[in-house]
Amino acid sequence: MNDVRDEALGALLERAATGIESEPVDHLPEVLRRGSRRRAIRFTAIAAAVAMFVGAVSWAGLTFPRDIDQIPADIRDWRTFASLEENGWTIQVPPPWRVQELPACATAPERIGVSVTNTDFVFRNPKGEQPRCADRHVFAGFPRDGVVFQFQPWGDFGLILPQASTHLPLSADLLESSGGISGGPSERNAAVWVGGRPVGIVRQYVGSDASAADIAALDRMLASFRVRSVDRWTETGEGLTTLHDEERDYEVTYPDGWTVADENLTPWLSSPSEILSLVTFPLRVSEQPDDGFRLFDAPVAPVALQDMQPDDAFISLQEGGGVSAGSTENRPDHFGPRGCDESIYGCRPSQELPEAWRDAPFRAWWIPFLDGGRAFYLFVAIGTEATPELRQQAWAVAESISFEPVPA
Repeated sequence: MNDVRDEALGALLERAATGIESEPVDHLPEVLRRGSRRRAIRFTAIAAAVAMFVGAVSWAGLTFPRDIDQIPADIRDWRTFASLEENGWTIQVPPPWRVQELPACATAPERIGVSVTNTDFVFRNPKGEQPRCADRHVFAGFPRDGVVFQFQPWGDFGLILPQASTHLPLSADLLESSGGISGGPSERNAAVWVGGRPVGIVRQYVGSDASAADIAALDRMLASFRVRSVDRWTETGEGLTTLHDEERDYEVTYPDGWTVADENLTPWLSSPSEILSLVTFPLRVSEQPDDGFRLFDAPVAPVALQDMQPDDAFISLQEGGGVSAGSTENRPDHFGPRGCDESIYGCRPSQELPEAWRDAPFRAWWIPFLDGGRAFYLFVAIGTEATPELRQQAWAVAESISFEPVPA
């Protein structure tokens, strides 16, 4: 049965895929297989800060080292192409770059695609016409200093095994090389998945003489790419990152140097359920209930807490089950800063604390609250030797957490 399904899928993709090379080779099945192996492109809080060209080696099959210092952080003067509401995706484009709209495939009639390049080059099919969905693009005459961002939307073929949704933003290190165009630029690409299905393919093309600035702009454009209904994505700027989690309807802003866990640090705990953890140190997941440092009846990322140092900070947000009237208080006007008198076990000296707590390198606060019709527990741990700046950051991060109300 699987062989029949795979053959049918291969035949369908063979007819539908776009071959954007000098040879009519279809890379879509290969890209989708890679996506299946990787399960999804993983989110990282600093993904928008990756990338940049340092030197050229050859014309085809090129690998480009990148330098994060070249990434343009301020793109307020860039223009927006497409829209989440009408097209299902959007991207920010440098003002002087050329935008060429691509038609959507028949399986995605409401969407459009795009090629954006730093040159005046116009992509055409082998007949010299505007490319359609299944047409290959001719790169003959493409400038050696050119770069291209491309997004080609696809619909639901109905035959592909569901995959996890792609985490945004994308970054160049998450794309995979296809070997490049024969006699043309290098190519990197990735399938984009939403709700278990592929919605399109993102591609980058880079000529061997492309400038560092243009490659940096290409990578920043990639980071600005957004797709409707992707559960988790970030915005960056001025040393801060804002994480949007649309599956759990919250957002949080945190400074450079902090890390967001991309998985539940206490997976064996069902209620309350961890929906967010941010730290200033490397994270490990607790595999068993007796792992690590357990605080009290409500364990919070015990292995991560065991690794915490006196100059670190850790914030975790847990969501409870149902909300009953009077079960807890509404969200306070401010979460902090709070003193030791409001911390777990208060200001008691170490010899009066439970044995496990006597050498704990931090003080911690457990704050139940209601917000938007939902019940939460906020856990804040700040190292005993944390700087005043880090203490301020920790409470500012907690304060930035906001939620969408539960629909009536």
